[in-house]
Amino acid sequence: MNLVGNEINSNKKNNKTVTGIVVAIMILIVLAIILVAVINQIKAKTFKFYVDGKSTNVSKSVFVDQDGTRYINIKTIAELVGYEYNNGEYNNPYVEDKTKCYVKGNNEIASFISESSKMYKVVLDEGTAKDENNKDNNTSNNTANNTSNTNTNNTTKNTTNNTVKDVATTAEDKTENVEYFTLSNDIKLIDGSLYATEQGIKLGFNISFSYNEKNNRIDIYSLDYLSKYYSGKIANSVLDDTCEFSNKKLLMYNMALVKNSEGDYGVSNLTGESIIGTKYKKIKFIESSNDFIVTTENNKQGILSLKKSGAETEVIVKISPQYDEIKQLDKDLDLFLVKDNNKYGVINGAGKIIVYIEYDKIGIDITNFVNNEIDNPYILYQKYIPVMKDAKWGIIDTSGNITLNLEYDALGCTQGISINKTENNVLLIPDVKGIVVYQNGLYGVMNITGTKLVPTAVQEIYKVSSSGVNTYYMTYNNEKIDLVNWIKAKQNQQ
Repeated sequence: MNLVGNEINSNKKNNKTVTGIVVAIMILIVLAIILVAVINQIKAKTFKFYVDGKSTNVSKSVFVDQDGTRYINIKTIAELVGYEYNNGEYNNPYVEDKTKCYVKGNNEIASFISESSKMYKVVLDEGTAKDENNKDNNTSNNTANNTSNTNTNNTTKNTTNNTVKDVATTAEDKTENVEYFTLSNDIKLIDGSLYATEQGIKLGFNISFSYNEKNNRIDIYSLDYLSKYYSGKIANSVLDDTCEFSNKKLLMYNMALVKNSEGDYGVSNLTGESIIGTKYKKIKFIESSNDFIVTTENNKQGILSLKKSGAETEVIVKISPQYDEIKQLDKDLDLFLVKDNNKYGVINGAGKIIVYIEYDKIGIDITNFVNNEIDNPYILYQKYIPVMKDAKWGIIDTSGNITLNLEYDALGCTQGISINKTENNVLLIPDVKGIVVYQNGLYGVMNITGTKLVPTAVQEIYKVSSSGVNTYYMTYNNEKIDLVNWIKAKQNQQ
């Protein structure tokens, strides 16, 4: 009887033990579930940054919110996507101005300026890239040549001859493919660093940028990554090394270059639906205006433009293909440089001729005037177009009026093209809306509306920068004279 009772008591104890173990396991499971939930919640709140699908350690301080708008640190993004960051402007590289910057990738340069919604981009095509790589060598050679010239008794004369040769023969050849953009928000200088909105970051670095607020995650995809991703997903797409960089950027606008079996080019959207039929020998995308330069089988170029109406996209012939070459001069002014029979002219987006196609050169080689704050080598002071015909230079405004007769041997005065001299080169005198002209071995200054500010009788005109202030000088009878003060004093006497 006692044996049976003991066995019953033992079974009860075992049952209690099993129950306790089961309860403990259930509690552990519940705790594990809670722990996993907490960890997932913490992970969800943790800021995550991915570049081309790879996790990257970036502090959320890369973002700054101002007035409900998110701004992103430009330098940090440059480091993440492999761009070179420089203080100052690309067209004025020798000034270490931290309120401005330009970022340089393998194929393009983008410039940002604080408190401005304007930015510009320079596409480095193969020829330009070679020029960039050889710049140091050329600078050294030119410096040596200039030094040799200074050892002669005719230093001023030699500089003058070099000026005419450099400006007159290379103005068209050295102008770069520059495109201008207007952002919805200004670039900001915050705590000594430059910031742009998501729009400016996407545009400046040619990246896809998305933020998942629920997961607190940023995803950036570079153009190279997107090109590889879509190359096998869009029928007949051209996204390999044969595709020009300008056309690869179509991906940023949900389009891609395509080619048929006969080698003709067109444009499709990312689902493969045709936008521009495959019937052109060549297509070049103009990002700033979303237009296309198209080349026909008989090597004539024109402009196609896309007009969106809801979900539909209509292709419009903006300029019919009838020119040997065509290039955008200014998006806002809707002006294009055209070439026909080795002569140049300017037309607008409606096809109206602004500058007759009869000039040998249009535009200035701004590489000779890197510190003169020239935004557009083709349009000075936002209105005046430098032209050259029969080795004589003049100015035509954007309405087609000749404002400076074609009678000058060159525009601008160059002290040299080495780094230590090029900062002094002068084309524009902004304080008086003037332009430096060269004629018969002497320099002068003309107002671009045709008024003579300084007679063409001075030996040289140059600029000296000190503490961010530019002072313009001229040399007359070997006397150094403050040019702007001289002009203003003369104007006050009239």
